[in-house]
Amino acid sequence: MDNVTLVAITEAIDKLKEHDLTHIDLKEKLKIAMKKTKNHWLQTNKEEQLLAAINAVLSVSNEHERKILRDNVEELRAFSTASQGVPVDLNKKIKPSAYIAILDIWEEI
Repeated sequence: MDNVTLVAITEAIDKLKEHDLTHIDLKEKLKIAMKKTKNHWLQTNKEEQLLAAINAVLSVSNEHERKILRDNVEELRAFSTASQGVPVDLNKKIKPSAYIAILDIWEEI
């Protein structure tokens, strides 16, 4: 992870900490972080912007939320890998305990 992405992560964490995170669900945390990182002034790579938002949320979430988010990211990685023609056994992949439409949230921001 480069310094530019770390700047975006730090700014998103700061934005998240402006809120009472105990009363905000995981999807709302993602929205807050994504609003800060999408079209970031320094990090212009869209994939890195998305990863910065996810990493920011991971850093302020409880263990249960981190597991949900990690499972959803792992599922996205599996589909991304499969879409590139790499064989992936999607039946053996982790099924998220709670589905979060990460890319849908990203597109709506």
